[in-house]
Amino acid sequence: MTNQPLPLAHDETLRAMAAAIYSTVFFDDVSLSFDRAERRRTSEYRRAVGAAQQAMAAASRVRERERRQLPLL
Repeated sequence: MTNQPLPLAHDETLRAMAAAIYSTVFFDDVSLSFDRAERRRTSEYRRAVGAAQQAMAAASRVRERERRQLPLL
């Protein structure tokens, strides 16, 4: 097995969000820590990462909409 870099190692925000989602959603279903699930790339880990990516994209859209709004005078 090759020593590939972890996919979220470069994005600490996304990794923290995925870890929070993983521990909140899958706390009863899995016996692996987030770090082990990340190394093994379990389905729960991949779903948590996908949810974190979706949440980041949604937050980015909200920020963009807020940025475009005219300030109230």
